[in-house]
Amino acid sequence: MHTFSSYLLYLAWSMWREKGALKFNDSHQKQALRKIALKGLLINILNPKLSIFFLAVLPRGHRFTR
Repeated sequence: MHTFSSYLLYLAWSMWREKGALKFNDSHQKQALRKIALKGLLINILNPKLSIFFLAVLPRGHRFTR
């Protein structure tokens, strides 16, 4: 915990000392929309927190008989 807070303080100090504006690099080629959508889909499918949420919240499909 102490290491994490030290790192955050370091980041804050370095951002405070920075004098220039935020720079963006336009040299990268734009990715295809399909590639971006596929990457987002894979991240959401493989995220274990999402699976746990669906298992906990969505109905299980129990059949109630009389």
